[in-house]
Amino acid sequence: MLFKISLFGLAPSGVCRSLTNYLTGGGLLHRRFALTFKKEGGLFSVALSLKSLLKLKKDPAGRYPALYFRGARTFLKRASLLRSRDDSSSYDSYAKLGERGSKKNIYFTKAYKIFYNYLSLNMGRKVRMWAVKLLNKAFCIIYRALGTMAFLLLVTFITGCMDMDSKSPDVFVFLTNIDDTIIQSVRYHTGENFLGRQVRGYKTNRIICTRKAALQLKKAHDHFKNHGYKLVVYDGYRPQVAVDEFREWGSDLNDVRAKDFYYPTLEKKDLFEGGYVPQKTSMHSRGSAFDLTLIKMGNTIHSIRYSKRTLKNGDEIPFLDDGTVDMGASFDLFHAISHHDHDLLEPHHLQMRRFLKETMENFGFKSYPQEWWHYHLEDEPFPDTYFNFIVED
Repeated sequence: MLFKISLFGLAPSGVCRSLTNYLTGGGLLHRRFALTFKKEGGLFSVALSLKSLLKLKKDPAGRYPALYFRGARTFLKRASLLRSRDDSSSYDSYAKLGERGSKKNIYFTKAYKIFYNYLSLNMGRKVRMWAVKLLNKAFCIIYRALGTMAFLLLVTFITGCMDMDSKSPDVFVFLTNIDDTIIQSVRYHTGENFLGRQVRGYKTNRIICTRKAALQLKKAHDHFKNHGYKLVVYDGYRPQVAVDEFREWGSDLNDVRAKDFYYPTLEKKDLFEGGYVPQKTSMHSRGSAFDLTLIKMGNTIHSIRYSKRTLKNGDEIPFLDDGTVDMGASFDLFHAISHHDHDLLEPHHLQMRRFLKETMENFGFKSYPQEWWHYHLEDEPFPDTYFNFIVED
């Protein structure tokens, strides 16, 4: 559906260009909302389109964007500004000038006729000329005001979208604000991770997530506490800049400082192909995913103690003990043993993994087959949005 608002009046020819620049900000347009000012001999028409998209073109001189709607000529009629230097005050003489052709570039519409006839019938010549000048200035102010307001609205909208990347939306919370009894150990804030250094975007040792996910995690935590365990969360919301750093790290084949601790049997390319490390986007960036495990009530997190263990098939893997429940493989170990229900698991390890998984699923979370520690809220509030604001206090 197409709506049109036409403002007819007398104004200097430069107003249209100024107004277009005000409005477009040098050609910057929001595709769903557009106000256009079309110049026809100095008269302006303002059109608001809620359906048709604008085609951005340059005027014949290539000086500024000229905006046209599809079929615009069907409703934007040519109009006229009294630009002739002829001082004749009669309508007939101006009509004759218009009939001569393009020398004076004068075209008349019903709107102008009505306006001019009104002045002719109700005002004397001097008063009429004074009124024309006054209206001329008035319309200049109106057009500039309209253009400025539209431009400011556009800027406000754009900066609002940009703020989504730079500031935490209101629906995100620190996990401690919902449940401060959940233990947090943000590995990517430290060097205890597969990069071997602090990850870009992690400026605090606190977990942030959507409020909805935090409330559900609290319910799961209350259940675990009733069984003598507490949750330990390693990661929550992950900004997109962190995912980008993972990809950059993957392309640097010489950086293998943490290989022995996190991916001893795999090459870097295998981490991406195997689904252990995200290539472009991560579920964590949607704000409702967690990397977590359990710890017995009364125990505390301690510095990582490194050891090795041998699996049933003879593979030797590192084990990074931080005081949490032994799940058969430590957090972020990129190996088949980290898969849920793997046949190399000892019975007591499998039992603890199933206890964690079944409880999390009962409270609305979904597991990830390749990583026993990863869970995301199934009914998450932002299933298609990947945020990039920085985690900080």
